[in-house]
Amino acid sequence: MGEFHLYDKLPREQIICVDMNSYYVSCMALLENLDVNTVPMAVVGSLKRPGAVVLSANRPMKERFKVRTRHTLL
Repeated sequence: MGEFHLYDKLPREQIICVDMNSYYVSCMALLENLDVNTVPMAVVGSLKRPGAVVLSANRPMKERFKVRTRHTLL
């Protein structure tokens, strides 16, 4: 008898996993020619409205200014 593996009967599919952490900030960094690893950056819903939500923030922004995704601007 051949060896049976739990996953042998499941369909074979290729799956890609994308780390979405700081995705929008990374896109803006490319557009603005900035280094996402050193320049503190955040993408915000609107700078003109109080209570706008931070959609994405990179590591330098989080560490230096303690800004987190879903924070609101006052």
